[in-house]
Amino acid sequence: MVRSALRDRLRRRDAEEQAARELEQLASAPNASYQTRLNYSIQHRGISEERGIDISELHATDIPGTIIHRHWNQYVTSPHPYHEMLTREFYASMVPFVFKTRGTVWVRGRQVAISANAINEYLQTPTDPEEEYYEGFPSSANFRPSMGELAANLRRDHSDLWEPGSHHLCHGDLQANLAFWHVFIKCRLIPSTHRTNLSVEAARFLYAIQSGVHFDVGHFIMEEIHKTGDANRGSLPFPSLITYFCIRAGIQDEQVLAELRPPPTPLCKKSYNLYCSRHGLENITSAGRAYRNRAQNRPTTPQPHVIPQPGWGNQQPGWGHPPPAWGTPEIPPPWATQLVHSVDELRTRQETMDSTLHRVESTTEQMARDISRRFTGAYYSRGTWRGESSRRHNDDNQE
Repeated sequence: MVRSALRDRLRRRDAEEQAARELEQLASAPNASYQTRLNYSIQHRGISEERGIDISELHATDIPGTIIHRHWNQYVTSPHPYHEMLTREFYASMVPFVFKTRGTVWVRGRQVAISANAINEYLQTPTDPEEEYYEGFPSSANFRPSMGELAANLRRDHSDLWEPGSHHLCHGDLQANLAFWHVFIKCRLIPSTHRTNLSVEAARFLYAIQSGVHFDVGHFIMEEIHKTGDANRGSLPFPSLITYFCIRAGIQDEQVLAELRPPPTPLCKKSYNLYCSRHGLENITSAGRAYRNRAQNRPTTPQPHVIPQPGWGNQQPGWGHPPPAWGTPEIPPPWATQLVHSVDELRTRQETMDSTLHRVESTTEQMARDISRRFTGAYYSRGTWRGESSRRHNDDNQE
């Protein structure tokens, strides 16, 4: 028994040493299938550009406070320019097993090393080495929400947007701040062009942002890079981050610096108000003045007291005006009555034109039948069939 245990231990040690030698051999040489991957699976894939956040006009929201609390000042800034071809060569040169284990890729004769700690150091995102992480989130039982809990905490408090007990999450169901963070996550953390339905990972991120739970940004970015290099479809994310690490490894010349592309415009007040306007929420423009007055200890401008009267023209402009109660008699204003008469007149004209067109079509069909009957080779007249054969028969009889 002792000898068999020793033999098993020796076999395991030999297997580990062999795997280490193979890994060292793969890591010390470029990818042998680089050209094939570049031509067939990498060259025609799109680029998912990163975007930053412009907080200069977002003071009326909770977004600046979340950025300061999480120390994301550098992370949300506009990324550096990127090189498209260098990004494609990086993913084509990647050996997924080597990158998963050692985080190294050979690009243009240089060894580019990327790790979660290096990404956190570059983005200045905090990391906790004492905390154990599972899929980027803390492995403790404090952060294990179910999909039902995620849906209940992330949705807006409007009962008519979803069915009770439904765990399905859409982008339009989110709160305004969380919807903004969802767009940012799809640009910088989980790159994707699909935003209609929320995935479980995106819902966890939004719940972590809402509840203040820390997660490792560098770990998630490393996992996404590995998944992209191991897949044969989908877009290529993190071009600015990859270009930065490639240039830091020494891959830079005049051609590379001349072909750098600027990143897209950062997310700003326009992106926030676009979501609010689509879903009938209060945008930054209407709430920003009251926010500034509260910050400067100024009294808000009092609104004149208006006695509500039945009628469409007496509703106050702006978001959030309560709809009229059911059963309240509504007297339409003159412009509404005129609009209804105009619509009725247009509908009458349309019906008249349709009937005229129908008569024209009937007349045209009748004329077509008459022409066809007149110029055809065979016709029927006075109960006898007259055609070419009958004419020939009559001519023979006359002879």
